[in-house]
Amino acid sequence: MKVYLTTSGTYLTTLVSLCLLLSFSSLAVAKSNLKITTFDTPYSDVMTRIVREAYKLIGREIDVAMLPGSRAIKLSGLGAVDGELYRIGAISNGYPDLVRVDVAIANLEVRAFSHSLDFSTNGWNSLKPYRLAVMQGVKITDMHTQDMQRVMVNNFHQLFHLLSNERVDLVITTNIAGRIAIKELHLKNIKMLSPAVHNFKVYHFVHKKNRELVPLLTAALTKMKKQGRIDQIFNEEMKNVLRKYKLAVLKGFENHQIADIP
Repeated sequence: MKVYLTTSGTYLTTLVSLCLLLSFSSLAVAKSNLKITTFDTPYSDVMTRIVREAYKLIGREIDVAMLPGSRAIKLSGLGAVDGELYRIGAISNGYPDLVRVDVAIANLEVRAFSHSLDFSTNGWNSLKPYRLAVMQGVKITDMHTQDMQRVMVNNFHQLFHLLSNERVDLVITTNIAGRIAIKELHLKNIKMLSPAVHNFKVYHFVHKKNRELVPLLTAALTKMKKQGRIDQIFNEEMKNVLRKYKLAVLKGFENHQIADIP
């Protein structure tokens, strides 16, 4: 018996084929790599590793673009990319379209570095009498030094050139970033003041167009945190960085007891 394909049968076959094609296309789009921005710091690699592992747990991959800090946050805030690798929690106050994944991925500390001054720092107010150098695009130092005498520069080496030439009194940056810059520039007369000026948590952010990923990433990072995986990655990566520059692991290493920092 011969079977003839009618016009309606041809239409049905074509329709099914189109539906399948669209389904596969949708899957391909859904599985494409997400674009994430960040800026170049000694923490970029460790944050990339933590966030990348969280995305892998939800079946996604990310591409990370390294940009100047101000440009990175502008692109992620506008939705030109899919998210921001890590920032302080308050960043969404200035960029409301960025949605915070509410699990801290690291605890960092701000330190003051000095050429000739030697005193115990006591929070941000203790820095007010001095001329400061801070990094452009780093919101934690930008936010807290707005009413102070400050110079803003584009990289860590510029910070410490200003300090070594005594054009500023203090450099304000994170513990490890400052110590690495001192080592790279072979500076001998720069000291890190104690205690830390400020402790702060950092978080991953996605643009609101990817809001559906937030609960999935929250679950993934919560799992990693409970298993000690976040601390493990942070300590492994940062100890490698410190070894590379022959720097000591200081007491109170930055990521210790992340949950206890307000």
